[in-house]
Amino acid sequence: LKLDSSCTPFLASRDSRAMPKICEPGGSGLMLPLSQAEHKMNKGARAVIYILLLLYMFMGVGTVADCFMNAVEKIISKKRRIYRPQKKRTVTYLVWNSTVADLTLLALGSSAPEILLSVLEIMSNGFYSGELGPSTIVGSAAFNLLIILAVCVLAIPNGETRSIEHMSVYHVTVIFSIFAYMWLLFIVEVISPNVIDIWEALLTFVMFPTLVTISWLANKGKLPWLALEKKSEDDDAVSDVGNRRSSLLDDESNAAQKSHHPRLKLRGSVAAAAMVTGGTRKSHVVAEAQRDADGEDKAIPAGSNGKDLQDPVTKRRIHAPNGIITFRSDAVEVEEHQFKDEPTIVKLDILRCNGSEGTISCKLQTEGLSAVPGKDFEEMDETLEFEDGETEKEVELCIFPQRPLEPDDVLQLVLSEAEGDAFFNPNDDGGKAIGLLTVTIKNSEAPSLMERLVDRDNFFAGLKVWKQQILASWKPEEEEAEDGEEASQWKPKDYILFVLGLPFNVFFAIVCPPAMWAGGFLLFTVALTWVAVVTALISDLASLFGCCADIPDATTAITIVAMGTSLPDTFASMTSASKDDTADSSIVNVTGSNSVNVYLGIGIPWLAAAIYWAAASGDTLLAWKLRYATVLDGALVSNYPSGAFVVQGGALGFSVLIFNCVAISCLVILRVRRLALGGELGGPKKLAYASSATLIFLWLSYTGSSIWRNSSKDAEVMIYPLAAIAVLAVIGGLVFELSGKGRFDPEAAKEDAEARKGLKDHAAPEVVVHGVAEDMNNAEVTDNIKEGLEPEKIGASTLEIPPESSAPNAQEAPEVDAEVLLEVPGSEKLEEVVSPESSSALDEGKKKRPSPKKSARGTEAGEAKEKKVPKKKSEAKPKAPTEEPKEDAKDE
Repeated sequence: LKLDSSCTPFLASRDSRAMPKICEPGGSGLMLPLSQAEHKMNKGARAVIYILLLLYMFMGVGTVADCFMNAVEKIISKKRRIYRPQKKRTVTYLVWNSTVADLTLLALGSSAPEILLSVLEIMSNGFYSGELGPSTIVGSAAFNLLIILAVCVLAIPNGETRSIEHMSVYHVTVIFSIFAYMWLLFIVEVISPNVIDIWEALLTFVMFPTLVTISWLANKGKLPWLALEKKSEDDDAVSDVGNRRSSLLDDESNAAQKSHHPRLKLRGSVAAAAMVTGGTRKSHVVAEAQRDADGEDKAIPAGSNGKDLQDPVTKRRIHAPNGIITFRSDAVEVEEHQFKDEPTIVKLDILRCNGSEGTISCKLQTEGLSAVPGKDFEEMDETLEFEDGETEKEVELCIFPQRPLEPDDVLQLVLSEAEGDAFFNPNDDGGKAIGLLTVTIKNSEAPSLMERLVDRDNFFAGLKVWKQQILASWKPEEEEAEDGEEASQWKPKDYILFVLGLPFNVFFAIVCPPAMWAGGFLLFTVALTWVAVVTALISDLASLFGCCADIPDATTAITIVAMGTSLPDTFASMTSASKDDTADSSIVNVTGSNSVNVYLGIGIPWLAAAIYWAAASGDTLLAWKLRYATVLDGALVSNYPSGAFVVQGGALGFSVLIFNCVAISCLVILRVRRLALGGELGGPKKLAYASSATLIFLWLSYTGSSIWRNSSKDAEVMIYPLAAIAVLAVIGGLVFELSGKGRFDPEAAKEDAEARKGLKDHAAPEVVVHGVAEDMNNAEVTDNIKEGLEPEKIGASTLEIPPESSAPNAQEAPEVDAEVLLEVPGSEKLEEVVSPESSSALDEGKKKRPSPKKSARGTEAGEAKEKKVPKKKSEAKPKAPTEEPKEDAKDE
């Protein structure tokens, strides 16, 4: 078809009539509107209804995303035991590397709404580009990087900091994150303006596996130079020994794998803890007795005649302050013939080697690999405590009767959270981080095909879990109390949110199967499908709202949609930042997620669209030419007669450029905070507020500029000030980095922390009046001291209360026992006897009028008048002075 200027206006108007807007008669999205009758309603009323439904759908996508994360949690917690003949040991390790899991399954779980929104928009538009998906990805990236980090900076308690531990992985994700949005700007505005070629979209997608591969290498320590931090000589020595130990044992099983995603509920649990360190003492024994045939112990607790555990590299005794906790053997087998009709009790020994001084403790839990808790064995979750001098504990594992022709079942006993300067056997499976004992229940040597295909125990246990899941969805979830703290009580807003979210909770509890089926992949597929359905509703509602309110899709995307899809990650990151010891879960996942959003959320749909239009022909190609006949004065149709995937830059390119400016400024702030305060998050509250305010200002600048650009090209003037801020931030950061001034000194900070701790431990002195301790730091006591109503502490002695005639403010003192003691922790209790004259003066003053500031403590103490404070034998009462008491109490 050859187009000329005479037919162009007609074809353009014809195309506009053929594609009505979603809020106009004949318009439709993927799922909405439900009926064309909606178009007869008032647009203003429809806009209010759509925005309320859109906000409500954000709650729904958060609920189904949690179900999706449960599936991911189950998948990445899968463990495998492999026997290494060349090393003569069996090791347990997580199948999924922590970094790979964070950047693939976990990133997909947290970014699924943004990615699916972009994919579904392309599909609903007939593979034409839209503004909602790309703008949501960029707006969500800005919200994640600026607002989530601003909240996390303030979430840390005053004076504390959190720093990134895995700097190599962080720098990889930062480089790929900045490159992702720079690359997006280049392919839209520079390389082939307004057109996306197949190779550009393909390279965008290929950058995702490249990111995962390089991050995996950094996690394995293959790219140490990416840390960009110098190590001390001691660190180098430790690293050298660690490298030699790693080569001796097993590179795959030496690194403790731990996912850092804030929304992963498994954090801190056994399955997500460091499962993989050290080698294994291969030992298959009958569980009834973990001893040799002659009855002797395989491992002997340390003592005068004991055998100490040795380092496999240096062959020297492993130094342990209060001992090493270990199983007698890290693998046992239980023969099937032992089982009758009743459960079997297996007795297992837990030893304490290389020292037995002091009290130590650890947690003991069971975890099923192929064995099912409640069906194959009884779950254990208890705390073991070794008293001073105690070197051995015995625990009992209950194994239930097995079915005929059932395959072997495997479970593990896990020791974790060692306390009291103790750790676990570094030579065993699990290493120094945790202790592992693998129990293999030997069943039939030739199990039936049905038993191998379907695990009946797992199936029926899953049905029970599904039932409990549905019943629990109707009830408010009570938070568990942490150690030393009370469980927080529900507030009215919590009940309101629960009632609002109840339909989603019940619905997804019914339609989402338990994660234990099919290793979590069944729930993964079902939950991902429902995430797509809810995301389709969000896409249609956002478009309907923007159309009815006459707001561009790009504006709706970078504000309402971006914030709504990122709020669950905001609350999860804030909680994780305050509870975790590092900042990895809060920062590294933001930079990694922002990268994944571009490489998958842009790469997949744009690659599909580019291939689609490259192969277009016939009526499809004609429709494309009609659509872009008037765009850029027909340049697209003349330059690409065979069709191409068109993505008009304009507002999108401007938004990406502005985001890069504010992102660079944010990253510089994080780097300066690490150098000056010792951590990217936290620090003194004033500095934390200043950092958060700066990040919020950058986000407001980005959002405001992007909204302005969606309505006017005049907003492009904002590029200059924001770019200048980014340049100045980089220059200032480099100067601070190279100057070496104002750096955080960890040694000085450690000394200050110890000094503060010492001051806290040295409690404020107490005045004992009538046997009741009076805190000298109490505000009421302080006021009474100022007005002469209570004795003032001077050193380690007391002052007698002056009589009425000499009181500073002519006020009477409260009734005071004849004996006033000052208690100072760590010192002997001193005591002075008040003179008879002073005592009588006090009684007379008391009768005249009561003290205006006499507290309830004084009243209660008066009932115990003349009551002596009991003393320990070591706190002997000093002898009374031999000289006569002075007559003038004021002089005294």
